[in-house]
Amino acid sequence: MILKVMVQKNISKWGLWIVVLLFTLSSCHHRGSRQVQIKGRITGLGNDTVYLVRNKLDSLLIDTLFVSSSAFQKEIQVDSFDQGYLLIPDLVSFPLYISDQSKLIIKGNVDSIWHLSVAGSQENQRLKSFMDSIAPFDVVAKQEAVSNYVHLSPDDPISMFMLKHYFLESQQPPFTKINDVIGDMGGKLRDELFVSNLSEIATKAKNIVPGNYAPSFSAVDTAGVRNSRYTYNHKVLLLHFWASWKPDTLYLNHLRKLYEKFPPRTKKEVQKINQKLPAYARKIKALPPELAIVNLSLDVDTLNWKQAIERDSVPWTQLCDFYGWSSGAASRYAITNVPSLYVIGADSKITAINPAINELDSIIDVAMAQAEKIRNNELATLKQREMARKKRKTNF
Repeated sequence: MILKVMVQKNISKWGLWIVVLLFTLSSCHHRGSRQVQIKGRITGLGNDTVYLVRNKLDSLLIDTLFVSSSAFQKEIQVDSFDQGYLLIPDLVSFPLYISDQSKLIIKGNVDSIWHLSVAGSQENQRLKSFMDSIAPFDVVAKQEAVSNYVHLSPDDPISMFMLKHYFLESQQPPFTKINDVIGDMGGKLRDELFVSNLSEIATKAKNIVPGNYAPSFSAVDTAGVRNSRYTYNHKVLLLHFWASWKPDTLYLNHLRKLYEKFPPRTKKEVQKINQKLPAYARKIKALPPELAIVNLSLDVDTLNWKQAIERDSVPWTQLCDFYGWSSGAASRYAITNVPSLYVIGADSKITAINPAINELDSIIDVAMAQAEKIRNNELATLKQREMARKKRKTNF
């Protein structure tokens, strides 16, 4: 766990499935390791640094490749078959399979990073050929092509990358299809931690649907006070998953508008409302509908988290448990991408998941109206109980 968090601090901006793959990529370790030369030229990369990360049984091996004028070169010690990733800052994590040859030559352009050519790796050549062949397809057709490929080549290690790239990078991954693809994989691939963990998340995702109760979560705010799902009972909750290393250009500005439209009540306002309620209703604080916006960060570094809050000038509640993608909340909500937004009604049920921006206002209006109805029903029930209590008292 400590190692995982350390890696997340350094490479968290590449996302959940890059981090997971780094720990779970299959590596066949045999005797007789050898030197392999890696040479590359990625036009447009300029002077930078890329990293080759490989899974070595119970540890990670990270090689630094210094880029000068878009070119880099490195000799590394490898086993008979290694899998890893080239981490290219602000771009992607490009899969690299090192097997039969003593030299790998990587060529391409940053503008078409997914179509780099890798001479000396049969696996990379198969992957490039496949990706080139489906490039004109739409998303659904690409996923269908991957499904067919895995069905015909169930033991090919490139299947794990294709699963990540074509299924998991959408805002709402098709978990039913993902389970089908995993079912077609050979036993060796299904036993990989990446695949088994993904299968577990896909199973959880079946229950994370509108109409079902929202899972619990627990994290601390910027003052160190612990908040949970139950902190927001009887409120309409916008639960916004984000991270400092991936600024939200999708929801953030609209959340600001909703915050201004439905500002949180002050303690004085709550007291004033309660004073107008019947005595029997004050005990449970049967308040009018209220919208709570909560940012739940997947950061692992306190400083980065707080600096991003200041950068974004976000006034609403900020929570973090500092476990990154290992966060209990991220697991329970089957989070695979940030930003992700969940609308949770006053009845604690999920109302919407990653709604379109142009639909969000109407979704909130409906949820607030439902919250008012729940409140009125609750007040009516309390009133009936109070009348029954008084009647019993009179009879005695």
